[in-house]
Amino acid sequence: MASGDAWTAEEIEVVLESYLAMLTMELSGQPYNKSAHNEQVRQVVQRSKGSVERKLQNISSILRDLQAPFINGYKPLPNVQGALRTAVTERWVAARDLHALTTRALARVPSPRWDVQVLGPPAAAPIIELDEARWHEPVGRHIDFVALEEANRSLGLAGELAVLKTERTRLVTLGRPDLADRVEHVSQTQGDGLGFDILSFDSAGSERLLEVKTTRRSQFTPFSVTRHELAVSQKESERYSLVRVFNFETASQSHYRLAGDLGQACRLAPTNWDAVPR
Repeated sequence: MASGDAWTAEEIEVVLESYLAMLTMELSGQPYNKSAHNEQVRQVVQRSKGSVERKLQNISSILRDLQAPFINGYKPLPNVQGALRTAVTERWVAARDLHALTTRALARVPSPRWDVQVLGPPAAAPIIELDEARWHEPVGRHIDFVALEEANRSLGLAGELAVLKTERTRLVTLGRPDLADRVEHVSQTQGDGLGFDILSFDSAGSERLLEVKTTRRSQFTPFSVTRHELAVSQKESERYSLVRVFNFETASQSHYRLAGDLGQACRLAPTNWDAVPR
């Protein structure tokens, strides 16, 4: 049994194989049992269940840094062992089958579900990137899957329509059907240069400017904003909210809202690999 927090190369290989197997099944829409995988790993590495769980979360953190997909059920956990980061990066670079599978999964046309559960924002500030300052070819990243998903216009539109319906339903429930009728999908009616997607209202009739960002992945998946969107969030901080729709098309489809200046509500991603937190 290994001692301390540092895992051996052999142990890292075992847990990484298990993680990538689960990720492949998740991207393929196949069910899998995380507890069973954890047990299988422990039978080989002789580590505690919690230790294996943390290592799996570390792998999620590394993949997120690489702008790669990570398992929704394993929240990224930083403070990563250097040998683990190296192993994950090398495997991801070589994982051409996973690259192709991810591309297909993210690029498919959505079949939207309109019920969007509202959750509070995550405890840690979400990661955002400025579109002009995206990470430029860090070690091991050949495909920017965050950019790929955001380029899927049908996905973005479907997320906006889900939020549009949610806003109108909210106002009707509050007894303001008159305001519900005035909710406007401005990115479609006026163009996408306003810095927000939906003009809505609170129950008193004050305007709310909503920018919608949608992902099929978990709430911890980074997203990008334009400099104009950031500037609008700062100028209109009293009225502005970003709506992050996540787990789109799944039974756990939800969203959270970040009000005001995005520069204060989010954590700007580093612009080079050396700046990525270890």
